[in-house]
Amino acid sequence: MGQNILDLLRREHVKVLSQLDELQRRGISDRAEKFNLMKNNLLPHMAGEERVFYPRLEERGLHDLVAAAREEHTAIRALIDRLNSIPPADEGGWVRMMPDLREAMRSHVDREEKAVF
Repeated sequence: MGQNILDLLRREHVKVLSQLDELQRRGISDRAEKFNLMKNNLLPHMAGEERVFYPRLEERGLHDLVAAAREEHTAIRALIDRLNSIPPADEGGWVRMMPDLREAMRSHVDREEKAVF
């Protein structure tokens, strides 16, 4: 697999994880804006993986990895939807939910990078 695409995916992983770390902090005045920025990075990233990257992995026989990654994407999207329903002013709700999204994303990135990169 081309090193350029792997480097791009790795950089995007680092960016999204950093944004999730920032969103987990208390007292963020522009939480909704930062959340939307993170979503605008993460959702196209996942769609690109599903459209381009995962089919290439399946061609290499990594069907189980791809199936697990797709399930993780579904879970991550569900967490994003749940966070979308929490008002930005509800800091307690955000603080409770953000670790779930952060952990789901961290686990996904770790599995993907260890298996493929």
